[in-house]
Amino acid sequence: MIHQALHQICRRFGPEAVVIEQTFVGHNIQTAFRLGEARGAVMVAAAQAGRAVAEYSPAEIKVAVAGNGRATKQQMQAMVERLLRLAAPLATDEADALGAAICHLHTHRFLTVVAASRAATSGAGAGAAIRLP
Repeated sequence: MIHQALHQICRRFGPEAVVIEQTFVGHNIQTAFRLGEARGAVMVAAAQAGRAVAEYSPAEIKVAVAGNGRATKQQMQAMVERLLRLAAPLATDEADALGAAICHLHTHRFLTVVAASRAATSGAGAGAAIRLP
């Protein structure tokens, strides 16, 4: 069901990447199994559709969206609504999903700039630019 739905979404909307949140499962082994199955279905569907899969921790997403790795659900909802200039309030699951997408956009953009900078300075003479690690 998840695999088929995501496959249809990829065909219909053509996203460049699929973003998932890293999961933390405490002591409930059944929850761990179910999350693993769902994540596997998402990853297979993305791979079959030729889409990259990016994964971020909840703290990374919260920092990218709200500037605080310990932001509350309400803070995340408010920031996502503000960043996307949405008129209608979001459900927490919707805000989580859009927050992950916002995190990926910020991270991907940053990594692209760093890669371009490295490529531009790789052939430069000594002292021409500071190289990033």
